[in-house]
Amino acid sequence: MLSPLGWYYNYLYGLPAVVLILNEFKRLTPAWRIVAGIDFLIIGGTLPRGAGQTAFRFYTHHSFVAVNFLIVLAVLAHLRYRDLA
Repeated sequence: MLSPLGWYYNYLYGLPAVVLILNEFKRLTPAWRIVAGIDFLIIGGTLPRGAGQTAFRFYTHHSFVAVNFLIVLAVLAHLRYRDLA
């Protein structure tokens, strides 16, 4: 999440987590599905070619990438601890 090499590595490192969440998407509660779905739309929609270079710079300059991937971690934690409850 604090990659010194650039924000693109956050997308790369987060990909296995996103795949795990998509694989278990049906096990999420409806509220978590909405949160995860919106988060994935924001992550995918803010890539430079999708949002444009200016929007991408704003998104990365204000560290929204970190916030989005913290949400990915929260969804993973929900999936993990839901099984323990």
